[in-house]
Amino acid sequence: MRQLQEYVGALEALQKDVRVFRHDYVNILSGINGFITNEDMDGLRVYFRTKVIPMNSDMEVNISKLATLHNLEVVELKGLFATKLIRAQELGVNAQVEVYKKIDRINMDSIDLCRAVGILLDNAIEAVMGTEDPTIRVAIIQKKDAIVLVFANNLPEDSPPVHQFFDEGFSTKGENRGLGLSTLKKTLKKYPNVSLDTKVTQLGFVQELEIG
Repeated sequence: MRQLQEYVGALEALQKDVRVFRHDYVNILSGINGFITNEDMDGLRVYFRTKVIPMNSDMEVNISKLATLHNLEVVELKGLFATKLIRAQELGVNAQVEVYKKIDRINMDSIDLCRAVGILLDNAIEAVMGTEDPTIRVAIIQKKDAIVLVFANNLPEDSPPVHQFFDEGFSTKGENRGLGLSTLKKTLKKYPNVSLDTKVTQLGFVQELEIG
């Protein structure tokens, strides 16, 4: 229910952006008219580039982020992704999500599923904040007998061995912030049909959550 509320909240925020843009439309045109009246083409170019384009592009980005989830029909998970994608955008993180085929059921308790995915998303977003390329990539893949969720993010060259990330209390971001992956590991132990493969590849730090 909480994830559904978050998804609705994300849609309401997007709808608010649209209303604000429509409300500002007349003001934008008035501003443009002022530059045209004064024949100030240089000022108009600056105004358009610095004021109009960012307003439109921010709204388009949020719309496109939510549009990538159209194949995901698990409402709780869709709500979680919608919230995290918009939050990542606000933090300056480029979150790319691909859902290749329609996903309408995942064989895992929805609370534990959202907890697991939330931890993986939060860690990926946090890991790339402040880096030269703050990008995370997520793919949800429908296999014959399983659903695979792939999370990939950049990893600094001086990162510790992969196994240390799962030690309780361990974090690359400071003290008292390293409970996520150890909690995830404990949660997944309840599910013999679920596995988590963690590795470092050319894509960076990659985690594959497979749910049979």
